[in-house]
Amino acid sequence: PTVLFALGHTRAALKRWSGSAEAYVAAAASEPNPHQRARCFTGAGIAYANIPGDLALTLGAENLKAALSLGVEDVEFIVNTMLTLAAVHKSAGDLEAAMEVLQRCVEFAPEVRERFIEPLQKEMDNKAAGKGEITTGETITAGRK
Repeated sequence: PTVLFALGHTRAALKRWSGSAEAYVAAAASEPNPHQRARCFTGAGIAYANIPGDLALTLGAENLKAALSLGVEDVEFIVNTMLTLAAVHKSAGDLEAAMEVLQRCVEFAPEVRERFIEPLQKEMDNKAAGKGEITTGETITAGRK
């Protein structure tokens, strides 16, 4: 599993997202350590999020959810994975799902409310009012350019 994880990491650094996702998924399948397996799923989720298309975003979200489901108690890991999952939902156009993840994230990192929830709420309010997106505040992204 360690070699596959390293391969996934290397391919991600080279922006070979499909190969990266494949390596991370293979690493997760054979990794016995829950924390390392969660890292594999997170890597796969990030890689998928960088592949164009709705299916890739769905696979990205599924892998990130799998990482969070393993019960890892590392708060920094949980927060980073949740922020990434919220960004994937936002990239997919599902602002409500992004908001749900961010609201759960506040339990681990209260600063998420001001940095991410408030700007996203303003964006959602403006969208509902037909005003489009706002540009103030910090935004979450899934790495797409």
